[in-house]
Amino acid sequence: MFDALGAVSRDWGTMLGTLEAAAAFGHTEQWLEGRLAVTGEGDEALRDVTDGLLRELIAAPDQAERALLDKAGQWQAIVAGDGHTPTPSGEPARTEFLTLSTAIAMGAHQNEFSEQAARFCLMLSATSAERAVADLSQRVRSTKPASVEVEIEGWRYAIEPADEPADLVRKFLGWADEEMTTARTQAARRRLGIGRPSARLEQIEVSWEDRKQRGQEAVYQATFQANRYFQKWNKGLEAAGRCVSLLRTQAAGAWSDTQGPDPVAGPPRAALELPDWDPRPPGT
Repeated sequence: MFDALGAVSRDWGTMLGTLEAAAAFGHTEQWLEGRLAVTGEGDEALRDVTDGLLRELIAAPDQAERALLDKAGQWQAIVAGDGHTPTPSGEPARTEFLTLSTAIAMGAHQNEFSEQAARFCLMLSATSAERAVADLSQRVRSTKPASVEVEIEGWRYAIEPADEPADLVRKFLGWADEEMTTARTQAARRRLGIGRPSARLEQIEVSWEDRKQRGQEAVYQATFQANRYFQKWNKGLEAAGRCVSLLRTQAAGAWSDTQGPDPVAGPPRAALELPDWDPRPPGT
């Protein structure tokens, strides 16, 4: 895709690396769209998934607490038996709830969960995920280059996003003509006393004509690919914005009830007959 540009660009490895970082937001957007896709499960299915997920989230702290109680019982037995006090071990590490739900949403948890459970966890961690995507997009945006520096047949130029291939070809040819004129002038001065400057001048012209033929095609292809390079950069940053929008709008609505509550009809008459009395105080 960027073979011509990579061959003439300076520090192309770094340039390509920054583009890959920006393009990653496109993959993230596709992943979010798939993760947040509503499959239309019934209320009972969603309730079962949620209950199972919450039980799993609570199981790990329960197991850690059980291990501590067992260890406390062992210590009490040792103290009662006048034995040696063991070196206390640290409390088993517990995963913070938001970290755990994020790991499940990203598919990074050691246990396997259903798609509904992962989507539920993504809903819980949507705010943190949105902030992470926004912060990362700002970092990536700060690395976007303003131009791509190239060197073609000795011609150095910084290609910018608005540059057109045909315009830069004309600039290159103008530069090449100036350089050829300068080379001929210098050669003519050096060979003036020898008596046969024409052969040298002809050689210079042939050499520069070859460079112009090779260079104009390289300039055109490099500029065309540089334009594509900046377009992919812009698409990556646009995808980052759409990722934030997905997390703001669809994460919370992924489990929303699309059907409104059924209206409940009231009784045809008052539930109780009110007594017939005057609510005003006596004497008024």
